This record gives sequence, C-alpha cells and structure tokens, in this order.
Amino acid sequence: MIDFLSGITTEAEPQGRTRPEGYRDSQRVLMERKRAAERDITDIPDRLNPSRWESCSLDLQLFLETYLSEQFCKAWSEAHLRCIAKMQYAILNGGYFALAMPRGEGKTTIAKGAALWALLYGHRRYIVLIAATERKAVLLLGSVKKILRFNTTLLEDFPEVIIPVRDLQGKGSRSSSQTVHGEPTGMIWKTDQVVLPRVDGSDSCESRLEIAGITGDIRGRNATLMDGTEIRPDFAIGDDPQTHGSAKSPSQCDDREEILRTDVLGLAGPGEKLAMVIPCTVIKKGDLADRLLDNELNPDFRGEKTAAIVSWPDNLEEDPDKEGITWDDYNEARIEGLHAEDEGKAANEFYIKHCFDLEQGAKVGWEGRRVEGDQSALQSIMNQYYAMGKEAFYSEYQNSPIEHDESIYDLTPQTVCSRLNNFKRMEVPKEATMLVSMADINYVGINVTVTAFQNDFTGFIVDHFKYPEGEKNVLIKKNTPENEVAKIVARAVIDVEKLLETKGYTQSGEEIKIDLKLFDGNFWTEHVFSALRAIRKKNVLADRGTAAKKYRVPVQKGKVIGRPYHKAHKEKGPKGWQIRHDSDFWRMATQKAFLLKPGQPGSLSLWGNDPNRHRAYAHEICCEKLINFVPAEPNDLYQWHMIPGQANDQLDSTVGCYVAAASLGASLDGVKRTRKKRPKPQPNRGSSKNGRSGGIRTRY
Repeated sequence: MIDFLSGITTEAEPQGRTRPEGYRDSQRVLMERKRAAERDITDIPDRLNPSRWESCSLDLQLFLETYLSEQFCKAWSEAHLRCIAKMQYAILNGGYFALAMPRGEGKTTIAKGAALWALLYGHRRYIVLIAATERKAVLLLGSVKKILRFNTTLLEDFPEVIIPVRDLQGKGSRSSSQTVHGEPTGMIWKTDQVVLPRVDGSDSCESRLEIAGITGDIRGRNATLMDGTEIRPDFAIGDDPQTHGSAKSPSQCDDREEILRTDVLGLAGPGEKLAMVIPCTVIKKGDLADRLLDNELNPDFRGEKTAAIVSWPDNLEEDPDKEGITWDDYNEARIEGLHAEDEGKAANEFYIKHCFDLEQGAKVGWEGRRVEGDQSALQSIMNQYYAMGKEAFYSEYQNSPIEHDESIYDLTPQTVCSRLNNFKRMEVPKEATMLVSMADINYVGINVTVTAFQNDFTGFIVDHFKYPEGEKNVLIKKNTPENEVAKIVARAVIDVEKLLETKGYTQSGEEIKIDLKLFDGNFWTEHVFSALRAIRKKNVLADRGTAAKKYRVPVQKGKVIGRPYHKAHKEKGPKGWQIRHDSDFWRMATQKAFLLKPGQPGSLSLWGNDPNRHRAYAHEICCEKLINFVPAEPNDLYQWHMIPGQANDQLDSTVGCYVAAASLGASLDGVKRTRKKRPKPQPNRGSSKNGRSGGIRTRY
C-alpha cells in the first residue's frame, strides 16, 4: 500500500497485527536520512577558469570588468579609477576614505561590487553595509543577493559559493538544513544579512554581509563561527549615509557624524582596526558629506571630490565682452524644440552647427554620461543642468552646493573647528593679559564663553558651556508664571557667577580669576539687573547689544567716548551699571577673527586638539551670515541672514567676550597692559544702610 504522507510504498499489514515497539521512531529516522540525502550537495565542480579567478584576486577593477561586466559596460572615468583604487586599498590595507561622486556615476554599484570582491576572495570576513535608512539598506542587500543568485560568470569561477546559494532557490528557510558532502554549510539568507556557505577549499567560508540604517542598531555586532571562533566586523561601507532632510539639519549631521565616529569605528574587535569607505554626495554646504570630505577637519577620512563638469564652457552665459554663441542660446533652441515635441531635433541641430563655440574650455568628468540621441556627454550634462537648475545641479552633480545667501566672507563650521591652539581646557596662555566671560541668557539656558586675550586682541577661548547642562535641559519651561521666572533667572545668574569663580582657570600653573564677567541684559532685563545687584561685584556687569542702525555713540563735551561700545548707568526701570555695544560691529569682528590662523593678532582659537569637540559651538558661531556691509556715517549698514533652525547663543556670548576685552583695554595696536593682582577681600566693618550687617565684601 502507499503511505500518502510519506510517498513510500509499504506492505499491507494483516488486520489485527500491531507494529513492533519503536517502529514509528525508526521510520522517522529513515525518512530524515532520505530527505537529507536528497538535499545534500555532492556535485561541486572545479573552477572553470582558474587563471581568470587568479588574475582578479588582487585587482578590484579587473574583477568588476570581468564578473560584473553587465553593470560596468562603459569606459571608466578618472574619478571611477580613483574611487576603485581607494576602495581596493581600504579592503587590502585598511584605512578610512570618503569619496564624493556625482549622482548616477555608479558609486553605489562600485561599492556593492567591492563588497562581493572582498567576501568572495576572503579579503574581509565581516562587512557591514550602512545606508541612510533601513529601507535603503535592505534594497542594497537585495541587489547583492540577486547578483549571487543569477550571475553566471561567478557560478563558473566560484562554484563552491554560488551552487549552495542557487540551491536555496531564494528561500532562506532552506539554509538551516543545507549540507555539502554531508556537512552543514551554515548559510544564512535573510533580508538583513547573508552568510556564505562553509565549504572545504573555499576562501569565503562563513563570510558575512550585514546591513543597517545609520540611525538604527549598529553597535555590538559579532558572530560565532561553526568552529567556535568569534569574529567582529572588519569592513564598513557607508553608502550615502544622509538624506536631504538630515543634510539640512546641523543637529542631525552632528548625530550621524558621531555615529560614524563611535558606533561604526567601534565595531572592530580589541586590537583591530576597521576599514571604511563612504561613497557620498554633498547636498548642502556643511552637511555630513561635506564634513567628511574636509581634509583639514577630518584628515583620517582622506576625502576626495569629483564633479560632472571638470571645467565649464567659456561661453556659458551672455557676456557683452565676448562674441559668439552661448549655452543660453542653445537652451532657447532646446526649449523651442521641447514645446514642438521634436524629440531633441532642434537642440541637436543647434549643437552640431555651433559645437566649436559651445565646447570651448569645457571638460566633462565622464564621457559615459552621453545620453542616446545626444551628440556628446557635454550636451547631455548641460541638458541636465538646464532641466534641474543651477543650484540643484551644483549640489547633485558638482558636489559644490550653492548657498542661497552668500556671505561677504567665507566662514564655515569646519573652519571654526580647525582653529585649535592645543592648550588644555581652562588653561590660560602665559601671554594673555586678561580673562573675560560673557553669559547669554534665554529660555533654553545660559550659554557662557570664557576667553583670554592679549593686548592686540589675540584671543584664546578657554571654556564654553551651558547652564543647566544637557541639550534637552532648559532654564524656563513654557507657561511658567512670571513670579517664578524672576526667581529662576536671578538664581541662575547667581549660580553661574559662582560657578565661574570656582571653575579653576590657571595661568602658568597658578589659579587666576576672571577680570570681567558680563551677563546678557537684553533678555529678562529686570531680573538680570536684580541678580547683579545681589552679587554686588564691580567686575560683574550687564551687557546689552544694539543693532548698528540704533546704536548711538555717546558724546561728552563734543568728544566721542566709546565707539563702538561704552559704559553707562541704567536709570530707568531696574538700575545698574552696564556696557552697551554695537552688536553688528562686534559680531562681524568676532566671526572674522576665526578666519585668521591661531596666534595672529586679532585671531580667535579654541582649546584642545580635537575639532569635533567644538562642532555644536562652531555651528552657532556661523549661524548668522553677513551678506551685505556698507560703511556709512553716522552708522555703518549691515545685512545679516539667520540660518533657519539655528541658535546664536554661543555667537552672542563670544561677541560679549570681545566687548569685555575692549573695555579692559585690548586693541589692535597692542598697547601694553599687564594683569593686575586683586587685593584680598576686606571685611566691611560698618553696617549697611538698611541696618543689616554688610558681612564681607570684595573691593576692586
């Protein structure tokens, strides 16, 4: 009879006879062995072309041309060859590389091919492919799996890998029971990871490729092999690890850069160094890609940029000083043809007729960009240029985004972060003659900058911090009653002043005190002045900035006494001494100071030797751009652009330090000034006017 569950013919049992004990167990074992024998892979042929396999083992470019010829069917550009060379170096020798290429030039496809080369030849055992999102990472791994399943050239020379892969028929559930010559292969075939089969003689036994979104679960990756060996990632590919949204957000760029520096670079095991390649495109100036490509800010990543147009045509736009046909003329003909639906006929005719004028001075990065029907790669690229618009083209194809509001001087967060002086935090250089601080106050908190200056305005930022600590901690929460606001602000000002007194700033090994402490009096003016009156120290004053067009230079007996700052006593409302300053003048002076090399007269530099320590600070310094400046009388004219979503608290606190130094005598002429020692506190032997004991007061 036929057992329809197993498909095996058995003898009919006489009715009334019982099966012997253990019969069912023995039948189950027999069936398991039968099915295992059917699944076992016994026929793995030798390599079809061993010499071809050998020639590609240490040559990534040749591997791509040989085994992935369908993906790389066009001639390489110089940028492609540099990209391939850097990836090969990273895989074979280690190191970090950031490579910016235009959209559509195959950087992702090259990265996938490099991952396959590293795995199949055993150059790397554990690769993590990181994308901007989890979904994109899944798609990337899916395309790698298709290559492994359907590439016939790989089947010919890597049969020990591809035959077990094909045996799965795309079903990951079959991998757990797969064997080769009776031995388990240990394959894994999932949407988030692939583990290649363990086969005798294979260079890629249990090599694995995993994926992750850059904001997903990256840390703590490791794997245990079938022989008990534990391995950790040794190669990471960060494929375009940012989105348009994250590129526009400095905080998201900070987070992703921090993830690359900590979570990703920390994937390797103890005593091992992770190799990493990051193919990317610059979307916005100062974004994650732009930072990684900056060899001054991130020298370890050895960044390199390429562009679709290496040199622009001479006759790009109309120029009254030049003769001849321009690309604007070509675009007019192209648009007329588009409206007539001539499928590019008018554009081609114009290009052929005037190609000599149009091509003068032009050089494209890759001839493979020529679209079918166009006359040249240059024509195809320029069609894209006019279709996308200048700004989008410069971002997507040139890796040089155009800022909407160009500043009259080019100051970037990268530049600010690079201005390092190698002093320790809270260490004042021996050449400095004054130490000042400024505290900017608002709902978020009190942002403080402490700066040492020489007589010639050479500045050294020795400290910057926020009170209360923590990015999410705020000073005043929404809907706080006004009477509570007054108490919180006054208490915070007093606490910060005490903190500055006890911080422990040193010069030549000796602890020194701050000469002048300024507190922002523009916000919560009454509460701040109330706190300062409670502090009662002559070296603690309010500071109030005013825009240039409203700032009035004080005149006394016909003489100007304080441009562009002056000391005054507030008589109306809360009374007290304050410094008033032209905020536009000092903001420009502060930003320009970061354009000078550390140590030059008038320069500003930051403590330490780690540029990434000051990233958030640097973004705030650059949050306002001076897009127009006109010297005029009686007041200069300034036009600033505030970057949306950015805070300027640290910029204001640094500006206040400049004002404080100026009030103590610093100037670009470097008039000599020496640090004055403060007398020790003297007891106030009398009583205060209100009858209470005055206690101990400090005289300055």
